[in-house]
Amino acid sequence: MAQFRVIDTKIYAPDGNEFIVKGTNMFAWEGTDSANSIVIDWGFNAIRVPNFLLGSYDQPHPEVDEYRTNQQIVQRFTQGYSHQKTVVIFDAHDRVGRYYQGEEFETLKQYWREMAILFKDNPYVWFNLHNEPGKKNANPQQWIAYHRELIDIIRAEGANNIIVIDGEAWGQDFYSQTILNHGFELIDENENILFSIHVYDQWNQNDIGIYFDQLHERNIPIMVGEYGAVNNTHSTLAASQQMMTAAQQREIGRMVWVFSANDRNDLTIKDEGHGHYFDGANVNDLTPLGQLVWNDLQRIEDLESLDSSLTILILPALAIWAIVLFGIRIWPKSKE
Repeated sequence: MAQFRVIDTKIYAPDGNEFIVKGTNMFAWEGTDSANSIVIDWGFNAIRVPNFLLGSYDQPHPEVDEYRTNQQIVQRFTQGYSHQKTVVIFDAHDRVGRYYQGEEFETLKQYWREMAILFKDNPYVWFNLHNEPGKKNANPQQWIAYHRELIDIIRAEGANNIIVIDGEAWGQDFYSQTILNHGFELIDENENILFSIHVYDQWNQNDIGIYFDQLHERNIPIMVGEYGAVNNTHSTLAASQQMMTAAQQREIGRMVWVFSANDRNDLTIKDEGHGHYFDGANVNDLTPLGQLVWNDLQRIEDLESLDSSLTILILPALAIWAIVLFGIRIWPKSKE
C-alpha cells in the first residue's frame, strides 16, 4: 500500500506529490458533524483530533466506546470528498506541559498500541504522540526516551504511518529548542518522523523563520500543529501572522487552533465564533484569525512530485557512475 513519506524536510502523499498540511484542530466529541464545513466550505486538507485518555473535559478514554468515535471520524474524513482525502492526526492531549507517568504512561502506551493496530492500513491517519510535553526548561533525555518508546510500540505493530512529535516548552519549543538540538536522535533510527511546534506567545517577539531555517539546515522536518489568536491572556495574532509568511515561503505545514472555538480563538464573528458559520462566501463574517486562515487556503502552492525530486538527485549520480564504469566523456576533448 502506498504511504505518505517524509523525505528530508518534505512530505509526499501516496500519489507521489508533495503534501503541505493546511489544517484545523477539531475535538473528537464533534464527531463528523462539521465534516462538510471543514472539507468543502473551507477546503482544509487535514484535521488534528485531540483524544483525552484520563477523563479530561468529560471525555473518556477512547477504549470506553471501543474506539468507535475515532473510527467514524477516520472513515468520514479519509474516504474522500470530490476525490480529496483528508489527513486525520490524532494526539494524546491530557498532560499539557508535563509527561504521562506511572500508570498514566501505561495507559498512553496501550492507547498507541491500539491505535496502531486499528489504523496501520490507512496512511491518511497520523499519530501525534503527546500534545505539548514539558515546561520551559529542556529535558531532552526524558523527551527522547519517552518518544522513542512510543515509536517502538507503534512500529512493532507494523504501522508505518507518519508519527508527529511535539517540541517541549508547551509545544512551542522556543525556550527549550529540543527539536533543533535533539530531533535528529529520533530521526536517525526511524522513518516517517515529523516534528511539530505550536506558535503562541513565545514567538510574538521572536523570528520563527530563523528557527525554521535552522531546522531545515539540519534536515529536520517540521510542521506547525497549532497557531491562533489568543493563548491564555496573551494575544498571539502577531506570532501567527509572521509564522504564516515564514511557513509559506518554506513550504511548512500549519494547523489552526481551533475549528469550534472555546477559548477566544474564533474563526468567525457569528455567535460562538465556530468555523461552521462560514460557507466559503461570507468572508465579512471572518475574524482576523479566520481571514488569515482563509487567505492561506486560497494560496496555490508550487508543489513538486517525488519523481521529479528524485530525478534531480539521481541523474548527477548516474552521470558520475557512467564516467567511472564506462569512461564516458561528458566534456569536450582538449585540443592538442
